[in-house]
This record gives sequence, structure tokens and C-alpha cells, in this order.
Amino acid sequence: MRYSGPTMSETLSYRARLNVLEGERTYRLAPEALVIDYGDGAPPEVVRFEDISQLRLRYFPTRSQWNRFECLLTVPGRGRFKIANQRYRGVMDFEDRGPEYRAFVRELCLRVADAGAPTRFLTGRPMWVLLAESAFLAAMLALLGVMLVVVGGVIGALPFVRLVLLAAFLPLLWFYFRRNRPGSFDPRDVPALFLPPE
Repeated sequence: MRYSGPTMSETLSYRARLNVLEGERTYRLAPEALVIDYGDGAPPEVVRFEDISQLRLRYFPTRSQWNRFECLLTVPGRGRFKIANQRYRGVMDFEDRGPEYRAFVRELCLRVADAGAPTRFLTGRPMWVLLAESAFLAAMLALLGVMLVVVGGVIGALPFVRLVLLAAFLPLLWFYFRRNRPGSFDPRDVPALFLPPE
């Protein structure tokens, strides 16, 4: 289903805080630019939609944020800007702002597309990153399997228990890699897979 949000003359804002090292930021969609207020009294930063060369949506869980999604904006000469659906409140305490994030990201995609620049709209992680992560996880699972065999021999654990422990990781890995497969998307029809679930 295609998203129908505010008109270009309207503004939409979103507040977020990524971590303890930064303050809360307010992101505002003006007619021709993303305006970022860092909350430090300095003038806000203005990122023109036409200057954004790449917009990437990805699933990026952490130990304390299993439902974390990110929107990464790349602007040549200025670096990368990150917007996430989780708002830092304290140690191991994050607020899920899924509904607000979904609306904001969908509207951001529309406005960047309407700017007419050759922006690349991408999903997931780059392929080389996924391959490196796959190799690392395969090595860790193999190590876990070896440890379970060794420990199982010492304490007499059942082979069934070892298999269950290893198998428990497989759905999590499938979910992660499915949501992070590299690809591109239509900015006027953002795939729900790369946004927090409704």
C-alpha cells in the first residue's frame, strides 16, 4: 500500500536520541530540506534533499534493542546522518518510537524522491558486510557446538539438548539476514520489512 502523508507545504518532525553520548535531536522535514536541531542552542543543520546521494533502510538490533531500525542518509562531503526508531532514555532503557519513525521515514523518502536528484534508495547491509557477519557467526556457532560436545562429555548432557541450543539460534539468524538483505526500493512504496512492525 502506498503511503499518503503530509503535503510538501507541511512540516513533519521526529525526535530521537541514539545513545548516552548525544543529546536529543529534532528532525524536521521542511519543503526542500531535512532540518536537524541538536538541542544545544546552535543553529540547526540543514540537509537539502537534493544533496542526499543515498538513503538506506536497515534492521540493526543490539543486545538491548532487538527491534531497532535505522535510516542512513549519505551526503557527499558531509558524511552520514543516522535516524533510529529507538530513543535512549537511560542505561539499557530505550523507548520504541515505531509509529512516529515509520511516518517520518516514509515522508522523508517521498520528499527526497521528489527533489529529483539521483538518490539511491537501498535496503539492508552491503553484501560484503553480510558475508563477513555470516562467516563470523558460522565460526561462533561451530565453536559453540564444539564447546557443547566437550562440556556434554564432562557432565553427560543429552545430545538432544545440544541440538536444541544450536537450533534456537537459527530463526534469529534467518530473521536478521532476511531483514538485512541488500537491495533497492521504490521510495513511494517503502517495504514494510525494513520498517518497525505495525
